[in-house]
Amino acid sequence: MTGMLAPGWAFVEVAPADIEEALERQRGENEDTQRPLVRASVNNMVVVTQSRSAGQRALATVETLRHLPAVVLPLLLPELPVFTWWEGTPPFSEEVFEELASVTDRLIVDSATFLDPVADLARLLEVAQVPGPALSDCVWGRLTPWRELMAAPFNGPPLRGAAGGISRVRVDAVDLSAGLELVGWLASRLQWKLEEVRVVDDLRTARYATQAGSCEARVASTLGSASLTRVEVEVAGDDGPASLRVEATPSHLVSTLRTPGQPTSRRVGFSSEQGRQLAAELQVFGRDRVFEAALASAAALTEVQG
Repeated sequence: MTGMLAPGWAFVEVAPADIEEALERQRGENEDTQRPLVRASVNNMVVVTQSRSAGQRALATVETLRHLPAVVLPLLLPELPVFTWWEGTPPFSEEVFEELASVTDRLIVDSATFLDPVADLARLLEVAQVPGPALSDCVWGRLTPWRELMAAPFNGPPLRGAAGGISRVRVDAVDLSAGLELVGWLASRLQWKLEEVRVVDDLRTARYATQAGSCEARVASTLGSASLTRVEVEVAGDDGPASLRVEATPSHLVSTLRTPGQPTSRRVGFSSEQGRQLAAELQVFGRDRVFEAALASAAALTEVQG
């Protein structure tokens, strides 16, 4: 129920009605007699999880989800924003989800843990499209260093302004939702128009109409320790085709750019850590329009067309 935030603090399992009393008791036990412990609340943090061990990060453990609003709502401080971190697949169509979403300012999910990423991404888009909490996906946060390394070559020579010439994209994804969101990001930012989606075994292929012609994007399922293992991009340029590859190593990311008549260039990036990523999400209050546009394009890839 309470976390190991400092030496002397411990997890203590109590009934929901006794949470406030237990918190006050722990504050008193750990108070420095020379410097009184001052309570500084900055937000309401609700964690919903099916795992008992992960539930130690939550405000309370309840036997069934339908009792969750009755437990959580009385504990919220009305003057502070409410962040709800829902582990696993939220019950999008159930009343318990609607009740918590109605009092939540920011809903944080991790689509990599969804039971059915294809169907659940479409449901997640429905949440983003209606008035309600701002939405965050931990997968999107983990894609940040990938997106930065992919965008960097197009911000200067020799590929400045050449993003419209992207003709082929291949993403090797450990987490399918990560691969779909990355392609969705490219499609939404470059204003590609989806024409066809085909699925054969673990390979999902999309064909887009682009300003320069067309682009084929492939998302292939693979094994690995990161959300993605590799991204390859081919660009049609005036001087000939260029290629960009971003790969995950055990400790960092490496991008390799090859362009006609230029030496091969490399950049290094670092993956986002789960703890820091969640902390960053708690600093954001507004809607992420870039993410929402990428999610819409990613959800479109879940429907087989053509």
